Amino acid sequence: ISVIVYNVKYQFTNPTQVITSIRTPSAAPSAPPSNVRLSALGVDSIMIYWDLPRQADRNGLIISSTIHYGISHSQNRTSISISANQQSYKLSLLQTFTLYAVTLTVETINGSGPASPVQQILTEQGTPTVSPDHIRAVDVTNTTVILLWKDPDVGELRGILQGYYLRILDQDFNTSRQETVTKMNSIIHDGERQYTVQNLKPYSMVEFTLQAYTSAGSGPISRPVVAKLLQGIPTGPPTNITIRNIDNGANSIFIRWQPPHLSDRNGVMTQYCVVITNKITQITIYHSCIPVKGNPTAAQNLLVTSLKPWTDYLVTICAATAVGNGKWSPLIYHRTQQWVPSSPPRNVTATAISSSEIRVVWQPPERPNGIVAYRLISYLNNGHSKEVYNGYKTKFTVQYLTPNRMYTFGVIGYNVGQNLTGPSSLNATVMTLKAPAGLPTNLSVISESPNTLTTSWMPPQPHQDQAPADQYEISYRIVTSFNWFSIKINSNQTHFVISRLHPYTNYQVRIRAISTTTYPSTGHFSASKFVITQQSVPSSAPRNVSVTLVNSNNLLISWKELLPQDENGVITNYIIRYSYDRFKAPQRHQIQVNQYERKFSLNNLNYFTEYVIQLAAKTSAGIGPFSKSIRIQTDQNVPDAPPENIIAVVKSSTSLTVSWSPPPLDKQNGIIISYKVRYQSSVTDLSKEIIVDGALRSCDLDNLEINTRYIMQIAAVTINGSSHFSYTITAKTDEDVPGSPPTNFSGFAIDDQSVNISWLPPQIPNGQIIGYKVQYNEESKDIMTYINISTPLANDNDVPSHFIVDGLKSATDYHFAISAVTIIGEGIYSSPIQIRTNDAQKPITPVSKSLPPMIVVIIMMMILLLLTPLILNLSCTANYLFKYSKGIKKISDLQQEKLMDKLENQNYLPEMGLYLDTLMLKAEDAVLSIEEFFQKMKAIIVRKKKQSALSKNASIHDIKYYTGRCRGILVKGHNRIITDGVECKENGNKFHEEVTDGVAKDINNIKLNDMNDESDCYVVTECPNVKYAGQFWQCYMNHGSSVLVLLADDNNDITELLRDGWLSKKSEKFDSIELTVNDCKSYLKYYLYQVTLRTDDHVEKNITVYHYGDWQHQGIRSSDIMFRLHFIHLSWKDHVRRKPARDTPLYIITDPGCLSDSLVYFVTTSIMEEMQTHACINIHKYMERIRHQNISITLNKAQIWMVYSLILEAIEEELVQYSAKMVTPVSEYLPKDLSCSVAIEDSNGREKEFHRLQSIVCIEGLQAAGVLQSNQIDSDYNLDAYHIEGPTNTQLIAATGVGHQFDNLLNLVWDHDLSVLVTLCDIGTSHSKEKFKTFSEVIIQEVANFTISEIFLVDRKTNREKKVRHYHYSQWNQHEEAVNDRNYICYIQDIKNYVTMGNEIDDFKIMVFSRNSWDRIGVFLGIYYQMKVEKSENELPTQLNRYQIMRRLKSQNAKMMTSLKQYQYYCELLKLYSGE
Repeated sequence: ISVIVYNVKYQFTNPTQVITSIRTPSAAPSAPPSNVRLSALGVDSIMIYWDLPRQADRNGLIISSTIHYGISHSQNRTSISISANQQSYKLSLLQTFTLYAVTLTVETINGSGPASPVQQILTEQGTPTVSPDHIRAVDVTNTTVILLWKDPDVGELRGILQGYYLRILDQDFNTSRQETVTKMNSIIHDGERQYTVQNLKPYSMVEFTLQAYTSAGSGPISRPVVAKLLQGIPTGPPTNITIRNIDNGANSIFIRWQPPHLSDRNGVMTQYCVVITNKITQITIYHSCIPVKGNPTAAQNLLVTSLKPWTDYLVTICAATAVGNGKWSPLIYHRTQQWVPSSPPRNVTATAISSSEIRVVWQPPERPNGIVAYRLISYLNNGHSKEVYNGYKTKFTVQYLTPNRMYTFGVIGYNVGQNLTGPSSLNATVMTLKAPAGLPTNLSVISESPNTLTTSWMPPQPHQDQAPADQYEISYRIVTSFNWFSIKINSNQTHFVISRLHPYTNYQVRIRAISTTTYPSTGHFSASKFVITQQSVPSSAPRNVSVTLVNSNNLLISWKELLPQDENGVITNYIIRYSYDRFKAPQRHQIQVNQYERKFSLNNLNYFTEYVIQLAAKTSAGIGPFSKSIRIQTDQNVPDAPPENIIAVVKSSTSLTVSWSPPPLDKQNGIIISYKVRYQSSVTDLSKEIIVDGALRSCDLDNLEINTRYIMQIAAVTINGSSHFSYTITAKTDEDVPGSPPTNFSGFAIDDQSVNISWLPPQIPNGQIIGYKVQYNEESKDIMTYINISTPLANDNDVPSHFIVDGLKSATDYHFAISAVTIIGEGIYSSPIQIRTNDAQKPITPVSKSLPPMIVVIIMMMILLLLTPLILNLSCTANYLFKYSKGIKKISDLQQEKLMDKLENQNYLPEMGLYLDTLMLKAEDAVLSIEEFFQKMKAIIVRKKKQSALSKNASIHDIKYYTGRCRGILVKGHNRIITDGVECKENGNKFHEEVTDGVAKDINNIKLNDMNDESDCYVVTECPNVKYAGQFWQCYMNHGSSVLVLLADDNNDITELLRDGWLSKKSEKFDSIELTVNDCKSYLKYYLYQVTLRTDDHVEKNITVYHYGDWQHQGIRSSDIMFRLHFIHLSWKDHVRRKPARDTPLYIITDPGCLSDSLVYFVTTSIMEEMQTHACINIHKYMERIRHQNISITLNKAQIWMVYSLILEAIEEELVQYSAKMVTPVSEYLPKDLSCSVAIEDSNGREKEFHRLQSIVCIEGLQAAGVLQSNQIDSDYNLDAYHIEGPTNTQLIAATGVGHQFDNLLNLVWDHDLSVLVTLCDIGTSHSKEKFKTFSEVIIQEVANFTISEIFLVDRKTNREKKVRHYHYSQWNQHEEAVNDRNYICYIQDIKNYVTMGNEIDDFKIMVFSRNSWDRIGVFLGIYYQMKVEKSENELPTQLNRYQIMRRLKSQNAKMMTSLKQYQYYCELLKLYSGE
C-alpha cells in the first residue's frame, strides 16, 4: 500500500512512499489439473501427462500432485504423490491387456483440490503363456482328420485370441505344411474347438501341433498328436512294363511289370488287372485280374497265348488295393512276329498295253502273316518257265515281247523274314497287240512365202505284224528352239501346207504314221528336213528408243536393235520419222539410217518447238511398225526478231503510251516473259530502259521532259535473253504551261500615266510562247488588273521584249508581275517589281518604240480568235450557276473571271473532262450567298475529282492480271507493289496517287489452271490504315468480288472496324463510301461478316468478309490445319459460287509485312482445283518454282509445310475428288523442328506420317462443316441437356432440370456411358427400381462444402455393372456463388486432375448438372477449361483466353452465361486461381 501527498493549489506531488504490504491467506486449489493425457507403454506401463491449474485457480503454492489409479471395474485405487515441479509420470508393473481408470489432484499446504475427470486406458496385449490343451484326432479317413482341443483361458491369452498355427508333418514321406485356424474356418462344439484337416496322403502317418497367437505374437507349441490314415486306391499305374515275344513270337507274348511308385500306392497291392486289345479291330481279346503272389512290392509277370502272327496289340495294366482299382497305365503297342503266308496272291490279271508290253497286276494274300515278296513266273509253250520279276510290288510290266503273240503268267508269294514260300496263284493268259504302221517315205519341204512351208510324202509299206496307218503326224520346230509343234491329218492326204510360221526362220520338219488300233499308236519319225522361210517386214520397232536434248535445238536419238525373232529378215536400214506443228500446220520429215547405226543427231531444229519422234526398222520386204511416239520440246532461245507494229501515242506533256505487237510466232523462240523498252530524249545522249511484263502489249513512259522529242525501241525477252531492238520511232510530248517566269523583268516610268516594262523569255518555256500576261495593282489596293500580250515583241531569246502600260495614275506606286503563256495556258508569275509614275506637271514623252496601231489591232484579233472557245465554255458555266442560284441577281465580270480562275487553276476541267452540269446541286442551294455558293461548288468539285480520278486509275492501272496459264497477283497503289521482283517498303499504308505500271511476276509459268473468260484472279494487298481506307473501299467497290478474304489479326484497322461496327450497330463513313456490318458469325478461329458498301449515289454492294484472326501465329497445331482448311474451302467455294466476272478478282488482305501468307491461300486453292481434272499433280514442282522465282514474296518452310498439310487434310476430309498421282519429296523443305514429313505415292498407297487431326471445333463450326447436326439431347429424360465441345477431347454433357432429378440424371449417365457426375446443387437419392437392380453410393472423401463418392449401378435386365465417380458441391450463397471460393477452386481442380490423370482421357465422359442454373454450369466449365493439370509436364498450354472460352460455350448454349454478375464472378475466380 502506498500514499501520495500533493499541493491542492499548485498540484505539486511528493515522491511516492510505500508504507506497508500484505498478502491474502492461501487455500486449497479450486480446480483440478488440466489437459490430462494418457499413453500406453507396452503391456504393463502407462505414461501420464498433465498441466497445473491456472494461476487464478491454484489459491497458493502448489506443493505436490497426486495420481489415483486402479483397474476400471474395481473399487480399489492406488495413489502416488509427486512433487509439484513434475508434470508427467510412468506407471509400471501393471496387468497386461487391462483397462485402468486414472484421476489427478494437486495440493497446497491447505489441502487437496478437486480431482480431474476419470480417464481410462487399456494396456497393450501380450503373447499367450500356454499352448492349446487336450488335442485329439477323430473321424480319420484316407484323406481327412478332425482335430478337437480346448481354447486357453482369457488370462493365459493376455489378449484377444486371433487364431492358431497348425503344423502338419507326414512322417512317412517327411513332408510338412502349415495352416492357419481362425474363428471363421473352425467351430466350437461341446466346449471344444473343431477343425477339419483335408488333402492328406492316404495310408500315411501324420503328426499335428498347435500354437495360439494374439496381435502381439504367438505362444508355445502344443504336444504333438499322431494319426494313421486309411488305405485308398492307387493314384498311379504300374511301372517298368515290358513285353517280349516267345516261341518265335507267332502267337505268344510274355509281360512283366513293377508296382506303382511308393507315393502312388496308397495302401497294400492285392491284384493287377491286364487288358489286351487288337489295335486294328479294337476288339478286346484278353481281360483278366491276377492276384498278387508273394511280396506285394515285388515285380509281377504274365504269359499270354493264342495270339495271331504279325498282329498289332495294345496292352494296359492297373494296380488295386483292398479299396479298389487304381489308375490304368498308358497303352503299350506291341506286334507279334512274322510267319509263312497262309493263302496265295489273289486276282492275278494280265493286259496287253502295246505290241511289246504286257502289264500283270495282282493283290496280296488274304493272310500274309508278315512282310510278303512276290515272284512273277512266265510259262513258255515248250513247258519251261522263267522268273521275270522278284520284289514287293503288286504289278509289273513285262517288256520286249513279240508283237501279236500269246503269253501265260503266274505269281508266288513268300515271307521275307522267315524265307518261307506260300502257295502259287492261278495263271493269266493274254496276246500282245500288233505293231504300228511303218515309216512314210520321200518327205519333201518347200518354202513359198514368209509364213508357210509346203510338205509332201509317200505312204509306208504294209506288213502282217503291223496295223495300217489311220493318220499322219507332221512335227516341226525352229532349229534354235526345243519346242516341237505337231499337226495331225487324215491318212488319205500325202501333202500339207504349214502356216503361221516366223519369217526368215530355219525350221526342222519330220513326219510319222499313226495307227489308232495299236499302242503305241505312233511309230518312228522319218528323217528331218531343214528349210528357211522367206523374209518379211520387221514385226516390232527398235527397242529402248530415247531422245535427249543435247542443246537448245539439237536432239540425239538412240536405240537398240530388234530381238532376233522380230527382225523377220536382214535389217537393211532404220527409218527416223519426226513431226511438229508449225503455226497449226503439221510438218513431217523422214530420214533413213544404215543398219549399223544406233545413234543419230537431229540438228538445227526450231527453238521452243515440240517434236514427235518415231523409229522403225526396214528389211528387203519393207518397213516394220514405228515405235511409240516420244514428245520432246527444244529449249527456248532469244527471239530472232523484235516486236512489230510499234506505235507511240502522246498521253500528256510528261508521258507517252507505247504499244506494240509481239514478234512473229516463228521468231519468238520461246515464251515472251517481258519486253525491254528503250527510250532517249533528243536533247541528251543517255538512254533509259524499262522492263514490261510479257503479258502486256503497251506501257506508259512517265516523268518525261515537256515538249521534247523521244526516240523509242523495243526488244522481246525470253528466259534465254532478249532479241535485238526494233526499228526506232519518235514522238514528242505535248506542250505545257511554262515552268518558270520570264527573266530580267524590269521597268521604268515614261510619264505620269504610263510605264515601260521589259523582259526576256522564261528559261523553261515548255513549248512555244504565244504571249505574256501582265498583272499590276496600286500599292494601296488589292484590285488586280491584267493585260494580255498576245505575241512576243522579240523573237531572239537574248533580245528583251518591251511593253508600255498606260492609263495609270500619276505619282502612284504600282506593283507589276508577268507570266509567259503557251497554248496550254499561263505559267507562274515573276516576282513583283515596283514602278512609280511621274508627277503630272512633268509629262514624259511616250516611248518612240511603241507598236503601230495596225499591228496591235491584228494581234488583238488573233487573241480573240484563240480565246473564243474558252470564253464560250466559261459563259455556259456562268449561266449554269446563275440558273441554279436565284439569290444571285447579278454576277459581275470580275466575279465571273474570279470563279473561272478558281476552276481552271484546279485543273479539273481540262484534265478530267469534268463539267459543272454533272455536279449534284440541290434546290436549297439556290438561296446561298455568292461566297457560300462558291464554297459549295468547290467542295463538290474536289470530291468529284477524287472519285473520278480514283475510278479512272483503278480501272486502268490498279488491277491487272497475268493472262497466261497462271493466276496473276498484282497489288497497285499500295505500300507494297509487286513489279519486276521489287518490293516497295514504305510506311503509312497509303494508296499512291501516282502508281507505277507493273504486274505480278510470272511464277515461272506454273500451270495451275487455264484462264478463260470465267476465270478468277487475285488482288493481294496489305491492310490500309484509317487515313486511306476510303480510297481502298472505293477501289474495292469498283473492282472487288462479293467475297473478301482477310488474313489479319484482331488489332488490325479493318478487323477493328468490322468488330466495332457489328457491336455498335453503327455505319462508318469513308469519303464517299458508307460501310455497314449487318451480321457476324463466329467459328472460334474465324468470322463471317455480312457487309454492305453504299456510295453517295445510293449504289450498294453486299459482300461477305471471311476473317481469319491468327493466320500468322507460330507453333501451328494439327487442329489449326483443319480450321484453316475449312476457312479456305468455305471462302473459295463462296467466291466461285457467285461467279464473278473476269475483271472482278478475289481480294486477299494481309497484315503489314505478311503478303506471303496470301500465297498459302492462292497455292492451296489452285492445287485443289487442279486435282479435280489432271492426271498428275507434282506439288514438288509447284513448291520448287515458287521457291526459285524472282519475286519479292515467297513461301517459307513453315508455309510450305502448311500447304502440304492443307492438301492432305482436304483429301482426308474428301473436300476434293482425289484422282491424281502426287509426288511430294518434301523433307528438304520442312523445318527440322516440325515432327511431320509427308509422302504421297498414289491413290491406292498414299503414306502419311503426321497425327490424325482432332475435331476441336465449336458447335457452330462443326455444323457449318457438316460434322455435327445438333448438340441438344432429346427430352426423354425431362432435362435440358446439351453436348458441349470444349478445347480438350473430354466428352461432356451439361444439363439443368426442375425439382429432384436424380432419377433422370442416373438414366442419362447410364445411357450415355458417362464416367463422372458433377452436381452443383442439392439432389435427391431416388433411383429407378425398374431400371436398376442395385444402387449404392459410398463416400470416398468428405471435405468442407463438397463430397466425393462412388455410385455403383447394376442394370436389372442385362446385369451389366457400372461405377460412376460423383462430385457433389451444394454450398452456395444467395448470389449463386460458392461459399468458399478457394474451396470451390480446389473442388474443380480435383475433378480436372482425376479426369485427365486418373485414367486414359478417351475413357472419360463427364456430366455436369445444376438445377435450373446455367450460370453455375458456365462458371464451372470456364474455370475447368482454363485449369492446368497438376504435376503434368506433357499437357499442352491453354490456347484460348477466358473471353474466347466463354464465347465458345455461349455459342453452343446461349443460356449458359446470361448474368453480368456471374461473368464477373467467373473472372474473379480466374484471378484467384492464377494468383493475379
